[in-house]
Amino acid sequence: MTLALMCGLSFAGKSTFAGALAGELDAVLISLDLINAERGLHGGQGIPLEEWATTNRLAHERARDRLAEGRHVVVDDTGSPRFIRDGWREVADAAGAVFVIVWVRIDPALQRERVLANRAQKERPDVIDAVLTGHAESFEPPLDEEPIAVDAEATRDPVRAAAVADEIRAMSAHPSDDEIGTDVLFLGGRSGVGKSSVAAEVSRLLAMDDVSHAVIEGDNLDQAHPEPWRRGLGLAERNLASMWQNYRAAGYHRLIYTNTVSVIEMEPLAAVLGPAVSTTGVLLTAEDATAEQRLAGRELGTGLGDAILRSRAAAAMLDSDAPPTVHRLRTDGRAVHDIALDVLALTSWSRIL
Repeated sequence: MTLALMCGLSFAGKSTFAGALAGELDAVLISLDLINAERGLHGGQGIPLEEWATTNRLAHERARDRLAEGRHVVVDDTGSPRFIRDGWREVADAAGAVFVIVWVRIDPALQRERVLANRAQKERPDVIDAVLTGHAESFEPPLDEEPIAVDAEATRDPVRAAAVADEIRAMSAHPSDDEIGTDVLFLGGRSGVGKSSVAAEVSRLLAMDDVSHAVIEGDNLDQAHPEPWRRGLGLAERNLASMWQNYRAAGYHRLIYTNTVSVIEMEPLAAVLGPAVSTTGVLLTAEDATAEQRLAGRELGTGLGDAILRSRAAAAMLDSDAPPTVHRLRTDGRAVHDIALDVLALTSWSRIL
C-alpha cells in the first residue's frame, strides 16, 4: 500500500503522469484541481489560502478512506512547500502506507513554452503569470526526500510510467518478519500509579483498531523468593527474551511492557528483544495520596505499610533517574481511558486518535 505524491511546477506534466501511474498501479487518483473544481474554484486564477486549506483537508480525508481500504493512492498536486509534503507523509504513516514523492522536473524555458502554447490552443485552463511566479518562488525542491525524479519530456511515455510503478511496487512490498523490527512501549511508575490499568486500556484501544500487539507484565517475569535479582540473576531479562521469541514466531512485533523501573532499564531490556528495536518510554506519576489510596484498595493485611514505603521510594528514584527521553504523564484525578489515549498518542500504532 502506497501513497504517491506528485510534485513539481505547473505545466510540468504532473497530471498526465499521475493518471498513467494510477493506471499502472490500479491506484485511486486524487486530484486537488478536481476537488477545487467541485467547489467552484480554479487554482490557475489564484485561490485564497483558507480555500486551499479546505481543499487539502478534503483530499487528506479521501486519501485516508482509500488507504483504509488497502488501496494505493496517487495524489495529483504541486507538492510545492515542504510542509504540504510533510502533511501527506503523516497521512501515509498513520495508515501504515509507504510514502513516495514523484518529482516531475521541468526547465523554466520549456514551462514557458507550454504556457504560451496552452494560451493559444486553450487545451486546459490557463494559469496566470502571477500564480506561476508565486508558485516558482515558493517551490521547495524535495532534494533530501529521496524522490523518484521524472523528466517533464517523459510524462507521456508509458514505459517511464511503468518503470516508476515497478519502483513503487518494490518499495511497498511487504517486508519479511525478519525485516520488521520490534516496537516497545515501556510503561513505568511507582506502585499504585495505574500501570496495569493503563496498559489494559491501551491494549483495548489497539484491539478496537485491530492493531496486533502483546502485553507483558514485567513484575511476573521474576516473581519468586528469594528474589532472583538480589542474587544477581537476570531472570526477568532471560524470561522476557524467551517469551518475546515465541511472540515474534507468532507474528507479533509490538509490545506493551509494564514494570516499575522499566523506563530506566530500557536499554538492557531492549537488548534481549532482538535486532532493530524501537522504544518509547512513558513514566506514569501520581502524588503520594493518590498512589496510597489505590494501594489501600488492593493490599491486604500488614502489607500495606511496606507497599506505601516502597512506592514512595520508587517515586523518588524514578523522578531522579528517568532519562529526559522518557515521557512523563500525571495520573491524578484522570480517567484511565484519557491517560491511555495520551499514551497511544506518543506512538504511531493506532489510527483512532
